[in-house]
Amino acid sequence: MITDISFDTKNQIVLERDELKNVQIDISGRDIIIGFNEPAFKFSDNFEAGLDAKLNARLITYFLPAVEVAKMQKVRPRLILVSGLNVALKWNASTEREKKIMTITNNLKFDFLNKFFEHFYPDVFSIIECVVAQDPIKVSEDTLLNLWRVIEEKYPNEISDMKLQLARFKKPALFSSDALSDAAKEYLVSDDPELLNSFKYAISHLLALADINFEGNFIHNPIGYLSIGGHQEKTFNAIRTYAYEVLKDRGEEFFGRKVFIRNNLKLIVENTEKT
Repeated sequence: MITDISFDTKNQIVLERDELKNVQIDISGRDIIIGFNEPAFKFSDNFEAGLDAKLNARLITYFLPAVEVAKMQKVRPRLILVSGLNVALKWNASTEREKKIMTITNNLKFDFLNKFFEHFYPDVFSIIECVVAQDPIKVSEDTLLNLWRVIEEKYPNEISDMKLQLARFKKPALFSSDALSDAAKEYLVSDDPELLNSFKYAISHLLALADINFEGNFIHNPIGYLSIGGHQEKTFNAIRTYAYEVLKDRGEEFFGRKVFIRNNLKLIVENTEKT
């Protein structure tokens, strides 16, 4: 039995992977947007520098669900593939060699995805557009942090939870237990550069995933977009929603320029646990 799923009362829906085959999702003329980033380099004894950025895992939770959702629509949506390469080059690469490797890896991903969809799903999307997000680097880091603080002031309890999740992403060993140690509490209120970068990175999702849009970069859908991500995107999606509430009437005032704001939909696809 097929169940209709509606975004009428909320802008995020969470489904297990196996549930997609039993639902009908109407995105009402929106396009589908999927973002990916280039993570920081990880060093080991065997490699001078290696990237943990395997695309095959995301095929299951990001890209194949996009195919299934697109097939449910009366009109074929565009698929916008957005890379966070520019942000990664600023915060995740420290040498020219690392920047070159990141850029090559990014191009390989775009090439792979284009060929993958062209070969296996040639008629599912009206257009596939590969974009390196420009809007996040049009905003100063101070502005990103300022927006974080405004959201934190308006939603202190909610952002406290988000802040804890971001800190845990950066320092998993420090936040390995439910009871916060003194060191963990101190880290949460510190100006540690890695922690501040995680706040800026979270805010950058607004700009990379077309919630806040400046001129150019790519052709925008006037209705908006559906973003698709895995379970780790829940935190970033929540921050996107709070930021939208802050900026929907203040966007141009805050950024000092013309902006186009979209209240985009968000789909989280979680891997179905096998028992």
